[in-house]
Amino acid sequence: MIRNIGRDAIIVGGADAPVIEYNLALDLGHINRTGVADQRLIAGMFPFVSRNALFQYNEVGRIADLGPGQDGEAWDNDWGNTGTVTYQYNYSHDNAGGIILQQENTRTSWLVFRYNISQNDGAGTDLGARFLIDHAGVQAYNNTIYTTGKIQAYCQLGNPAIPCGSALNQNVFFWNNLFVGSEQNFDSVYSYDYNAFYGITGPYDAHKSNADPLLYAPGAGSDGWSSVLTAYRLRAGSPALETGTVVSYNGGKDFWGQTVSSSSPPNRGAFNGAGMTQAVSMASVRNDSQLSYTGSSWGVSSLRHVGDYKDDVHYATQNNDFFTFTFTGDGVDLVSETNSDQGDIDLYIDGVFDRTVSTYSATRVPQAHVYVKRGLSAGTHTIKGVKKSGTYMTVDAITVPAYWNDTDGNFLYSGSWG
Repeated sequence: MIRNIGRDAIIVGGADAPVIEYNLALDLGHINRTGVADQRLIAGMFPFVSRNALFQYNEVGRIADLGPGQDGEAWDNDWGNTGTVTYQYNYSHDNAGGIILQQENTRTSWLVFRYNISQNDGAGTDLGARFLIDHAGVQAYNNTIYTTGKIQAYCQLGNPAIPCGSALNQNVFFWNNLFVGSEQNFDSVYSYDYNAFYGITGPYDAHKSNADPLLYAPGAGSDGWSSVLTAYRLRAGSPALETGTVVSYNGGKDFWGQTVSSSSPPNRGAFNGAGMTQAVSMASVRNDSQLSYTGSSWGVSSLRHVGDYKDDVHYATQNNDFFTFTFTGDGVDLVSETNSDQGDIDLYIDGVFDRTVSTYSATRVPQAHVYVKRGLSAGTHTIKGVKKSGTYMTVDAITVPAYWNDTDGNFLYSGSWG
């Protein structure tokens, strides 16, 4: 974790195929700026003079307002890069300079920006949640962009701005994205198709949707990559479900780790699962004898009155202590809490490492679904969670989805049903 510094968080230079993942950067550019002119050129995480860089499972939040015409984006394809720079499965929020910058002096063939979530980047500034694109070659698809303010995609060279040549506006594509905002500025020379725009009309897009996408709890994300796992899922009946266009080279999974087909239409936005409905019962299991706890530091905290499921949690304080739970189904959620004294957890399914999740947030968030796994083969599986950092790892509950078919007796149909 990188926090409360005056400059960029992570810069990778002179690297061949670097992978930058599972990093958290908050509150950049808030100190040590007085009298230092170039500290206004700040972005969260980016490569320069590198080839085929990959950034994934990272979070950047609250880069300071650096002044008119300055940077302050979460992500950046900087000068001298070659090959393809890819940003995927990242979460950015509350960054004054917007979402991403494509520098005019990069030499990449493509910037690929896919299955990311942006919440309130640029909100409260004239910059808004912006894609600042100063070089040709961008593929931005299946991202979920939510803001209470403006959404922008445009080219601007210099400060003050000078016109971009037509060559810089070529091969810029936006597909299957889900945009929610209140104002817009989309450069009409870019190509848009199968995007969803809500609260704004959007640019010309032959297959766009302006209907409510029925996000589960937009705007509810906080500090912590896992804080958006519930908020930006789609509800049943969403017009964004399975109405996107196929992108065959899509990386194979969404922000949640769910499979994305290379041949069937995906959802619009970063979530590619089924819509959440009342017909899905989450079979909650308390943190009791049905879970196994290994290690010497485990304890139980009851009657905390902070919103825990059944008002208790199990917790561990020693790194490498772990829990396991065996279940039958095709998916599982770990329900924990996020807080300033929480850290990272390594998750395994059937003994195979799946991913690391952060349970850090500035304030306490109880009953947080910090890990959501779907698409397992139907049958018996075991989840294992290993404490890796922070003062505490907490376990509040495990939930396993149980699906009811439309022919089950749980449904009562009234009227002229067929």
